[in-house]
Amino acid sequence: MNKTECYNNLVQVLEEEITVYRHSLDLIRHEHDILVGSELDKLLENNRAKEAMITKLKGLERIREKKARELAAVIGVKSEPVKLTELAAAMDLALGDKLRTIHSTLELLMKRVKENNQKNEILVQSALSN
Repeated sequence: MNKTECYNNLVQVLEEEITVYRHSLDLIRHEHDILVGSELDKLLENNRAKEAMITKLKGLERIREKKARELAAVIGVKSEPVKLTELAAAMDLALGDKLRTIHSTLELLMKRVKENNQKNEILVQSALSN
């Protein structure tokens, strides 16, 4: 596989991860509303959807790691595990910039997912203590 194919394959997986993280964030935000409304049926449904997103993300992560290793081998990046920032630094400017943008987007989404999960956890703990 050549550099362009490897790069495009990696970007495709990363963009799919972004989509799944955005959907997960929406589910977590919706979960907050469900928790406030104490709607058990909707909470169970939302949890099943979140579990499906987690499973999908785990699969995408494995694929992403494989695609990142393939690109790293083609462009001569030797680190393990392969980091997007290292791949970006070894790429042409425009391609590297796209990887950096994707990396920043994923970091931000993961941070928001974590923050919203923590807020929901506080809400659940508060409800359990009452």
